Amino acid sequence: MLQALAAQDLRVATIAFRLLVGGVGICREQAPASGLLVHDALQYATSLRPTARALFGFEDGPAVLAVVPGSPADRAGIAAGDTIRAIDGAPVATVDRPEPDRRRPSFAVTADVEARLAQAFDKGAVTLTLARAGGPARIVRIKPVPACRSGVELQPASKRNAWSDGQSVVVTTAMLETTGSDDELAVVIGHEVAHNLLNHRARLDAAGIGKGLFSRIGPKAKQVRETEGEADYLGIYLVARAGYDPAAGAGFWSRYGAAHGDGFLADATHPGWRERVAKLASTASEIAAKRAAGAPLVPTPPIL
Repeated sequence: MLQALAAQDLRVATIAFRLLVGGVGICREQAPASGLLVHDALQYATSLRPTARALFGFEDGPAVLAVVPGSPADRAGIAAGDTIRAIDGAPVATVDRPEPDRRRPSFAVTADVEARLAQAFDKGAVTLTLARAGGPARIVRIKPVPACRSGVELQPASKRNAWSDGQSVVVTTAMLETTGSDDELAVVIGHEVAHNLLNHRARLDAAGIGKGLFSRIGPKAKQVRETEGEADYLGIYLVARAGYDPAAGAGFWSRYGAAHGDGFLADATHPGWRERVAKLASTASEIAAKRAAGAPLVPTPPIL
């Protein structure tokens, strides 16, 4: 189970990395990207920790969960299972908590390391001190690459869903398993990333449009629907610029809509799946025409 979840984490991280790096040039806000995923034994349930330690080789601190292929972390020679000893020479220690508290899962260590890495990468190249299986420490240097600013994470859940909050994107494992290919998963993630890049949550908040029942009727629903159309449009451009198939958008929603209907999208805030398929197909055709003409893959008109 844990090994399968780690593979899913890497799949999502790889697609997100390509979307965010490929989107540079059509997004305003950027952030450095390294392709490095970290975790810690304490984030797993007590009953799973022996399995996690055996599977991932945890020693006495946070470790590398996975590395996106072709990313700066990959080129630096970092690999899954490396223990992170220090960031720019500053030691990385586990969070000191009373032993009874250690019986409960906690992301405190992982969150602390991720925050420190993000802060360090904001300044440029970062030096990491790593160790593996009790071997000698080694030092590597990672120079991140520019990327559009948005987090993306996978959440274990039985409900098919994906959402964004203005800062990050969450995709459930059930939604991931519904996609038939990386191209289709890129469409799902790209749509939610587009919401963040377009600052839709801030726009809706400024208009007094929340996420409750009253956002689904009247003028408020129309405004939400407009943001959905914009996210579909920009999302397919992100998919294309990342090297995925822009036609996968229409393909995914044709299959998903026929099988599940509009599901959690069945209200006035989202287009029906047939309308969505038609517009996604139109965007894919627009992109194909630009490629044939040798034109840059930039939304027309630019919406960022």
